[in-house]
Amino acid sequence: MDPKTFGPSSPGRLVEIGGGTQAFVPHAPPRGLSLGARASRSLGEARAALGAVDEGARALPRHDLLFRPFQKREAILSSRIEGTRTTLDESFVGDATDAAVDADAREVRNYETAMQLGLVELRKGRPLSVFVVRDLHRELLSGVRGESKQPGEFRDRQVWIGSAGRGIEAAVFVPPPPSHVGPCLDELDAYLRGPRDDDPLVRAAIAHWHFETVHPFLDGNGRVGRLLIVLQGLAEGVMEQPWLYVSPAIERRRDEYYDGLDLVRRTGDFESWIVYFAEIVASASRETLDRLRRLHTLDVEFRARLVALRSPGPLKLLPHLFANPYVTVATTRRHLGVATARSAQLAITHLIDQGILEPVEERRRGARGRPATLYRCRALLDVLRE
Repeated sequence: MDPKTFGPSSPGRLVEIGGGTQAFVPHAPPRGLSLGARASRSLGEARAALGAVDEGARALPRHDLLFRPFQKREAILSSRIEGTRTTLDESFVGDATDAAVDADAREVRNYETAMQLGLVELRKGRPLSVFVVRDLHRELLSGVRGESKQPGEFRDRQVWIGSAGRGIEAAVFVPPPPSHVGPCLDELDAYLRGPRDDDPLVRAAIAHWHFETVHPFLDGNGRVGRLLIVLQGLAEGVMEQPWLYVSPAIERRRDEYYDGLDLVRRTGDFESWIVYFAEIVASASRETLDRLRRLHTLDVEFRARLVALRSPGPLKLLPHLFANPYVTVATTRRHLGVATARSAQLAITHLIDQGILEPVEERRRGARGRPATLYRCRALLDVLRE
């Protein structure tokens, strides 16, 4: 990190940390930024796209069942940015079979659990704060590879961002030293809890930049930061339901994401960062709406095929397929509340006959023994996959 590239408009200061190395300490998150026409236009498009998702979702029957596959997709892609290998299918299969999961799959499950924890806390009326952020981090790192890196605790040693195997002297960015982490997060907490005079998407963009710049944990900062975007969007009323999942859009523009964060640190160009952030929100929202519409079309088609059946089981099972397109006889018994495997198998057979389910045998990575017999809805998976 070259100190000479930090100009007079940089929203922070450089501090010596020894060995001729300097770290960047951000100022408090700014309020009342004056934004130009480009940013205003991008923010308007993002708000319109978010509103369209909320409106489109309200038109769907039982749209609450669709939160789970979208949240799973977000968990997988957000974790993949950090290096995990679990696929959407593998995660769905693991849930359907209750099979033992590998380290990557546990990280994805932890992300889903952390998201649910955050949503529950907001619904209970708990304000979004650094304390909630610590709870999310604790859940993310529970029982996985990062569990030795102080889950739920702010880091107590210096970290840096750069190529693996190279030292701090070759770092692309050096976040604040440990002694500054607490005060920086106090400023973020005051920002999250403070007056909401600015556009909520502007506030979300600034809060995300500040959090990622402070890099308060030894591991998991990226995932926590992306969770914070969803929760802040809900807390500040930019959406009614948790439909904002930005990881796919960030993944496609990953270099711009890191460059944008760094440009703000060096020059104070918050406007370009806000434009990028708004474009990510708009892109993610449009993608979600497109998938919701395609899922609604499938729901209508499937119900038309099943309505003439005398057995109520297939129609009753259908909503659960939208939550997880993989089922087994055992999970079908639970979904339908039937006493025998034969009744569950009959419902599955009807769905196979109607071209909705197909049998498949899947062996998870590292699994032993005979794989469970699975049934999947390929059409639903085609909509949900990347």
